[in-house]
Amino acid sequence: WARPTDPRFIIGVLGTLNETTPIAPLLRVLDQLRRERLSLYERVVVRQVGDADPDWLNAEIEQYRMRDRFEFYGWQPRRTMVGILSEASLLYVGVGSAADRGLTTGRIFTMISSGRPILACAPPGSELRQIMDTVGNGMTYFDPAYGPAVTYVADLIAAHGERQVLVTPHPLYARPYGSRRMAEQFAAILN
Repeated sequence: WARPTDPRFIIGVLGTLNETTPIAPLLRVLDQLRRERLSLYERVVVRQVGDADPDWLNAEIEQYRMRDRFEFYGWQPRRTMVGILSEASLLYVGVGSAADRGLTTGRIFTMISSGRPILACAPPGSELRQIMDTVGNGMTYFDPAYGPAVTYVADLIAAHGERQVLVTPHPLYARPYGSRRMAEQFAAILN
């Protein structure tokens, strides 16, 4: 991972999107940002890297009239994905509902190691929320209370515009979640 250099504020969305890992919570945040702070919204680009049903994803995006904000890369090998998302100043991940509070997708560990702030939509008590609370590099919200997420994103966009460094690749807090450490923990479980 590297520090972003793109003057646009890129929100990276990593991994498969579907009803279990939805994009709608992010779209609602961006829709409110557009209504309240249009100049900040106009700096935003969303990069999606990973699988998604194109009909489902396009319907979600069109509902909020945001097609012009999205760049789609589909599934990519890890090295390519890291290169594409290295321009991101914020990463987004979501868990669908309070009923979907099971195990969190492994992409969160890649996101943590990137050093980028993470915007996570996750219900109280979910594993994703617990991980985010432990790491502390980002914000967790859950619908319908997404007003604080709008403020969080707006503040990040404003800081990005002032060229403040918001990203520290491979930060110390991420080391317990790195690939080597996670492999060691899985090996211990399997042993």
